[in-house]
Amino acid sequence: MKISTRFSYAKVFFALVFFSFSYIGNNFSAQNTPTFAGTQGPTLLSGTLNTQGSRYLYTNAVINVNGTAANADVLLTIVELNNINLVSVDTALGDDNRFEPSTLTTAANGYVEWEMIFVESGTASAISDGVPILLESYTLSAIDVDGNEFFEVQVPDSYTLEGGLGASPPGCPQASGAITNALGCPSALVVSTNGNFTRFQSGTDFASGITVNRTEYIVNVNYNDVSTIRFRNGRSVSGGTRQNSVSFLGEVTFVNSASTVLNNPPVVVDNLGNTVLEDSTGNTPINVLIGSSDPEGNIDTATVVLIDTNNPSNIGTVSNDLLIAGIGTYSVDNTGNVTLTPATGYVGVADIDFRVEDVLGASSNVATLGITVLPSCNISDITESNIDPCSDNGTPTIFTDDTFTADITVTFSNAPIAGTLDLTGDGTASVSVSGLTSPYTFVDVVLPADGGAIDLTATFSADGACTFNNSNVLTAPFECSDDACPDVIPTGSPTAPLMSADVTFDITGTGGTAGAALNSISITGEPNPFTELYVPSTIEYQFAIPAQTNQYITNLGVIGSNINDDPAIFDAELLESYSNKELTNYFSADNGIAPGIVPGDFVLIRYDAPISAAANRYMVATERNGNISYRIQALDAAGNPIGTERTTSVATYIDTGVQADPVNFPGENIEASIYPLTAFVPSGDDIYGFRIRFRNSSSGEAGDGKVFILYDSAFLTAPPTIEATTSFVQPTCPTNLGSITIDATDNGGGAIEYSINGVAGPWQTSNVFNNLTPGTYTTAVRYQSAPDCLAVSINDIILEDSGFNITAIAAADITACNNNSTPLDITDDTFTADITITFDGTPTTGTLDLTGDGTATVSVVGLTSPYTFNDVVFSASGNAVSLTAAFSDAPTCSLTDSAVFTAPTECSDDACPDAIPSGNPTAPLMLADVSFNITGTGGAAGAVLNSISVAGEPNPFTEFYIPSTVSYSFANSAAVNQFIYDMGTIGSDITDGPAIFDPELLSVYSDRDLTNYFTTEGVVAPGIEPGDFVLVRYDAPITSAANRYMVATERDGNISYRIQALDAAGNPIGTERTTSVSTYIDTGVQADPANFPGENIEASIYPLTAFVPSGSDIYGFRIRFRNSSPGDGGDGKVFVIYDSSFLTPPPTIEVTTSAVQPTCPTNQGSIIIDATDNGGGTIEYSVNGTAGPWQTSNVFNSLPSATYTPAVRYQSTPTCLAVSNNTITLNSVDCPNIEAVKTVAITN
Repeated sequence: MKISTRFSYAKVFFALVFFSFSYIGNNFSAQNTPTFAGTQGPTLLSGTLNTQGSRYLYTNAVINVNGTAANADVLLTIVELNNINLVSVDTALGDDNRFEPSTLTTAANGYVEWEMIFVESGTASAISDGVPILLESYTLSAIDVDGNEFFEVQVPDSYTLEGGLGASPPGCPQASGAITNALGCPSALVVSTNGNFTRFQSGTDFASGITVNRTEYIVNVNYNDVSTIRFRNGRSVSGGTRQNSVSFLGEVTFVNSASTVLNNPPVVVDNLGNTVLEDSTGNTPINVLIGSSDPEGNIDTATVVLIDTNNPSNIGTVSNDLLIAGIGTYSVDNTGNVTLTPATGYVGVADIDFRVEDVLGASSNVATLGITVLPSCNISDITESNIDPCSDNGTPTIFTDDTFTADITVTFSNAPIAGTLDLTGDGTASVSVSGLTSPYTFVDVVLPADGGAIDLTATFSADGACTFNNSNVLTAPFECSDDACPDVIPTGSPTAPLMSADVTFDITGTGGTAGAALNSISITGEPNPFTELYVPSTIEYQFAIPAQTNQYITNLGVIGSNINDDPAIFDAELLESYSNKELTNYFSADNGIAPGIVPGDFVLIRYDAPISAAANRYMVATERNGNISYRIQALDAAGNPIGTERTTSVATYIDTGVQADPVNFPGENIEASIYPLTAFVPSGDDIYGFRIRFRNSSSGEAGDGKVFILYDSAFLTAPPTIEATTSFVQPTCPTNLGSITIDATDNGGGAIEYSINGVAGPWQTSNVFNNLTPGTYTTAVRYQSAPDCLAVSINDIILEDSGFNITAIAAADITACNNNSTPLDITDDTFTADITITFDGTPTTGTLDLTGDGTATVSVVGLTSPYTFNDVVFSASGNAVSLTAAFSDAPTCSLTDSAVFTAPTECSDDACPDAIPSGNPTAPLMLADVSFNITGTGGAAGAVLNSISVAGEPNPFTEFYIPSTVSYSFANSAAVNQFIYDMGTIGSDITDGPAIFDPELLSVYSDRDLTNYFTTEGVVAPGIEPGDFVLVRYDAPITSAANRYMVATERDGNISYRIQALDAAGNPIGTERTTSVSTYIDTGVQADPANFPGENIEASIYPLTAFVPSGSDIYGFRIRFRNSSPGDGGDGKVFVIYDSSFLTPPPTIEVTTSAVQPTCPTNQGSIIIDATDNGGGTIEYSVNGTAGPWQTSNVFNSLPSATYTPAVRYQSTPTCLAVSNNTITLNSVDCPNIEAVKTVAITN
């Protein structure tokens, strides 16, 4: 750069690290060299000259862009003026084809920021930025950056500086007058970053003129596929007009170029397989940047450019949609989401290309966005076929869930490629569109059997607009749940009242006292006269002004009861009038006392069993003289009005031809308005009664008549009628029991069955129910031959309590168990509790008695509820306490509670903590009662029994009761007759002698491993004799209880044992139990898979109470192997398991207990007692049985020769002890007697 005043300079050299490399662009075909000659521009397009925001145009700046025939213009914008004045946008200083602005900084670091956009020639204007065009390869050279000037640029790729011939060749830096860099001086520019800009800062040095030869003051910026350039030129000090020269001519040759890559372009990938529908709008956006990447991670998502594949100059950006005529409009947002709105009627391929830039302007490759516009989906028809009959779905009394099935066929075209075809409305179904072809049939669609039009809609889930509705696919069959009674319902739902020409009355009597009994009504078109009346069960009413002259009954010309009479009288007469066909027996609603009947007044007629609406059943409303209207509406099961309210009127009344009362109302005939039941609700719907209103909007006189239903028994067999004469007798004491008699009438179904528990029954053929306790009863009747044809009364019968019912038994202040000073007898253990009885009242005489597990009594004189019996004595059984409270003078008015509370367990044997439940079960456990927890698969792998879980017991049984001695007797001892098996290996046998065999046998009966067992065979005849046995004995007895078990194992479960408990002397006591195939339970584990494959370990399990009664002590067991003949014995063992939650046994004296025999010279020995704590804590030891003395050390030294009895106990519970069955004898030794003799010689 040149200025008017030359400055001396000091060279400031920054050591830069340069990377020399050969740059390869993005497959460019030619190097572009934009020019900025005065004939090309700059032409001001918008804004004010030389000011921020002004825009300028250079025409044909690039000729033959990228080697093509197209040219490019440059759109130049002054983005920012920062502490700088722009003297001239471009002046011809060094070369007219360069861009050479002139500036004056007004403060240090002032700069002007430029933006150049290469656009298609002729597309930019004052209001448009034109169509950007990517230049495949070009270089920007910032020339003569000196004298504190800086050049900042967004580097989208790399830059090149002078590397020179060394860090500081001789003569460098050169003086300002040098015109070349022949010395090879390295770049004098310092490189730094400023946000997205890279800054090239010069020092105070100057170069002579604007020359491309002083390469130490030049930087080249390399571009590939970039349409937009941003750079700044400025100065780090204030003042001085500066000329900047920017060249794209490729005219700089470095002595030694050093290039640095700062940025790499993004990479985008094809996004294919997308679809939209014809004429669709608001389509789901497609993000084209999915799968894109950038080494620096600086993609600018707002720079996506959409490109017409057939016209690359037709592009779209975030602010400018891409419009392709005839195909559609493509919009893109600043996150890369592209939305296509297809052109009207277009179907086919709608692919476009796209690219994106990073924040430095580097453009990605061009990728394809693949979109296909599919034809619009259309559903054209829904039809039916294969209609099945109605199903009551197993609920014959509930018609609302009756259904039928039909095949529903949907016809369509151009289905979406994803989602489902869905059927909704009166039926639902769904099918995937994958492989779907039209038409498609949904088979057996479930639809409501309601007699109405079936309304269905078909829709594709992926295109909600593709839908079709048919509101009348077919007419559903009627419900079938009420077809429990023979019932024929014709089609159609007529609503009009019958006319006079359609009706003929058959009436006996002339009215008044002669009566007018309606025998039948004949109707034109109906095959039979209508003779049957559907009888109501209840009449309810509401009148605002009840009065004798306002509401009353007329019968055979005589006035009967009125509303002011007792309801027991009036209500019964009113129900009777609506239940008979005597037309002179009717209800009068008058206005004797003003204002009479008001619009809100009504009468409700209700039925025990509903009647289905049908065109062949009729509602008949009679009215004396036919001049008063009724407003009649059907009722549902809850008594609420439903359907359509019909109004009788003069126009609907038909004259019966019979006077109501010739004496009192001469000339006033009985008239009738007759409607089919379908006038009130659709055919097939159930009617549970009617509401009759008498006035509409004003008060006054109402009608004189009644309402009832007539039907033809050829088309309906009604359920039995529960008559109003049904009666009951209230419970009385002493029994506190009542009775019900159901009166019912057969309506054509035959023999009747009766229930007082609604449809649940039980049912009986007698209509009398005796011995009924107080409660609420629902009477019901049905036909024996058609049990689903039934009526359930809506009038429950309540049998009241007799008046001194006992309602509750409760316990409080439950004491602990008391052994009653007999600590060894559990049968007399007791406790006490306070028992409170709650009752309604008492008889006048007698006592209140408590019986069951406890007894007490008190006089009823002055007795009030609740009453507490204090300190009632109970047995400490551990069971639920059952009590009965009763009054002696009303013994059946009692209350039994079988589980008032749970008694504590016995406490007599609690020397050791021990909870014994009551009961003496003797049966062996069954397979369903037991589960085994075993580790190992048998044989060499072992089968260690961890626990046995028993149904009904709270915890698994994990503990073994360890024996102290095993003895035996065998008539035929032989190595192959009696031997030990352990983990699939044969151990010692009976011929090895007691010293070897006996300890192993004891170990068998003490070991959890089920593969360690005793085998008794018959190899040497005759084998095992009936008298042979093994005795297993314990140091401390275990108390028999229902929650402790004897387990006998046997390989393959095919040999029986005969097992009996032992007393303290080792004698058999109690009951001998025999195991057998039927008592064995398979553990699921093989005994020895190698030697006995398939032979599982089986176990027979008995509660200890099977051997002796609960609470008795067991000191061991005798096991016999044969019954009456010799032969093979079993392969297994016998042991006891218990739950430590309910028993803490004494310590176990182990077989490792040892003694050292006395030796000379002391003739004293020692004993070491080995014992195991079974949950009681610190152990004390004795060698003198229970007599002691006791010590905490298990070692007893300096013992003289004698016989000793080891014993152990818990320090905290010294009565919980075990005394060994195996005494220890220390034998005396004969020690020699050594004497010392002293000899004295006496001399004279």
